[in-house]
Amino acid sequence: MDYYLNQICKGQNLNIEKGFRKLGDIKRKIIEAKQRDYMERKDIAWFYPSRVEMEYLPLNTTLIKISFRLARPYISRDDSEIYTTSEERTLENPIARDKLTGLPMVKATGWKGHLRFSAEKIKGEEYKNCREIIKRLFGDSDKEGNSNKGRLHFYPSFFQRKVQEDILTPIDRRSRKASKLINIEVIPQGSQSEFYLLYFPYLLSIEEIKEDLSFLAEALKLMFYSYGFSAKKSSGFGIIQPLEDKDLEVYPEKFRNYFRAILEPDQGGDG
Repeated sequence: MDYYLNQICKGQNLNIEKGFRKLGDIKRKIIEAKQRDYMERKDIAWFYPSRVEMEYLPLNTTLIKISFRLARPYISRDDSEIYTTSEERTLENPIARDKLTGLPMVKATGWKGHLRFSAEKIKGEEYKNCREIIKRLFGDSDKEGNSNKGRLHFYPSFFQRKVQEDILTPIDRRSRKASKLINIEVIPQGSQSEFYLLYFPYLLSIEEIKEDLSFLAEALKLMFYSYGFSAKKSSGFGIIQPLEDKDLEVYPEKFRNYFRAILEPDQGGDG
């Protein structure tokens, strides 16, 4: 970043502030061109496994697809430091975007972290071996560095609706007064996207698979309706509107009933 900023400033005799704006403007135009290209061709589907491809995976491998709409805005932080808006204002907290498509996204690693957080909140008597199930689903590593990958494979989710700018007002914990305003980008309320999750059970008993899927459904319900999957989720960001039956797809179909709990948001909670 510093190298490119230096080259822009030196080549066009700009100060650092104008250099940041110029660099951010270049990035914005590249991203918008990528977004137009992908939105016109609509070829995002190749990111995800198809039902044909599922036929080649081991028995009882399960694909969950959830089409959702945001009930509250979604916030994330891009790896890049700067971004310039169409009004040519420098924004220091841009939303995370896919490097290939330029589309705003929820990263696969973000989904995994937020879902694990929600899974660890499950305390119902039905799952007395929560720790063991979480270890099976998400994986773990021991002190010797040996790791278990886990049975879940996550995919990114993309938003094709334009982002909006917002302002966060942090409150100083000591003085209880508002500190410096922070300009951010958000995915607005009402935006739509799709969540894909692959459960890969290896060679397991059907009873253990049923236990995994039932627990997974409860964790998904908590993440989507109660805890959220966004930065600032403690403030209610990143939760979704109630799902309808058509929003949930499970393959193979025989496991769909295990995920019907996701269609009942009023039952979410710590159990």
